[in-house]
Amino acid sequence: MGGNVYYETVGTAPSRVFIVQFENVPPYDGSGSARFEFKLLEATQSIEVHYDQLVRDIGTPEGGIGLNNDDGTDGAGYYCGTGYPTKAGDGSNDWAVRFYGGSLPVEISAFAIE
Repeated sequence: MGGNVYYETVGTAPSRVFIVQFENVPPYDGSGSARFEFKLLEATQSIEVHYDQLVRDIGTPEGGIGLNNDDGTDGAGYYCGTGYPTKAGDGSNDWAVRFYGGSLPVEISAFAIE
């Protein structure tokens, strides 16, 4: 597949954040790369996905993320791209999505990173 993966835990209990960072990850359907990270926040029991860079060789950068239960019968997702009203910014750089803890369905919010 390609790219690099890094991880670390920052902070102290009960406010630790486990971060998994992906760099230079190519899309499954073309060339280009993405840099993004997942943050698992202990204090709020939430997950944030931060997108720093999406570079594509075709059209507008777009992407989708989601969470689902262990057998795939329930979940929540977020899509960012042309024609989708829930996108944050233009879908290319510096945006994030937060999945709040609890049972599914989860609450989702998107915000631009400044």
